Amino acid sequence: MISVRISYSFVHMNYLDFEKAERRGIGHLYRKATFAPWKAWRWLSAPWRALPNFIIIGAPKTGTTSLFRYLERHPKVHMPYKKEIRFFGLNFARGLRWYRSFFPRLRQLAQTGSQTRESSPAMLAHPLAAQRVQSVLPKIKLIAMLRDPVERAFSEYKMNLNSGLETSGFAEAIEQDEKRIAAIKQRLRAGEAQAGFDYMNYGYLYKGLYAQHLRPWFDRFDPGQIMLIRSENFFTDPAKIYAETLDFLGLGQHALNEYQAYNPSHLDDLELPGPLRERLAAYFAPHNQELAELTGRDFGWGLR
Repeated sequence: MISVRISYSFVHMNYLDFEKAERRGIGHLYRKATFAPWKAWRWLSAPWRALPNFIIIGAPKTGTTSLFRYLERHPKVHMPYKKEIRFFGLNFARGLRWYRSFFPRLRQLAQTGSQTRESSPAMLAHPLAAQRVQSVLPKIKLIAMLRDPVERAFSEYKMNLNSGLETSGFAEAIEQDEKRIAAIKQRLRAGEAQAGFDYMNYGYLYKGLYAQHLRPWFDRFDPGQIMLIRSENFFTDPAKIYAETLDFLGLGQHALNEYQAYNPSHLDDLELPGPLRERLAAYFAPHNQELAELTGRDFGWGLR
């Protein structure tokens, strides 16, 4: 009880300091210097904080980090406290007040006519995320980035191999994919916390079944609320896709000086064997056709 009173007192005394830091755009520096009281301040002020205007919902390893970083450089977009809050997947039990605590104050956005946003790429494939988002943010705008599922799967595998989350060869890992995801989904529905973390990091093939994952979102949100971006187009011409994204979000055009690639692929010297690539392309072919029928777009992925 004593520590709580001390923390509250500290936050109350430093209210104007927090206000000034946020207003001057140096809140991130203040947060690093005063982490514990800053968390308390965000929690106490959560009822007066915004919810996001838009969310980048996926998919992992499709360019979401680069798009997020471009958007944060727009003068009318204010950053949340962290990039991947993962509220609608991993952290939903923490409650809406916890979620609000990551976003800018409503007054701050109103004074500048700005928006705020989130990016949690694992959300697209999460079995409960669409209904949770609809229950909290029925008018939200959603952005889904879709990459050739073969390339996406191999890129995520290399990231996990590089970080130590994966120890198997790629062929072995994808053989385990279906059983691994089925077990994780059971654990998710049982409310096991660790299952949410595992869900984010595995499912190399599963996350590329885009039609299956998009359907719950299409069922719950108006088509005008959802923007689909073909990652290959984004990689080739990021300025063009960034401009189209600003139009979708109702933000004024704001060209950047450069369009750096963030969070690039790992282990570039590790190549996907041709026969395995062909096998995976054949596996995804009917799913890609299903995606084309669902969206009315041919994404142009297939055998090379």
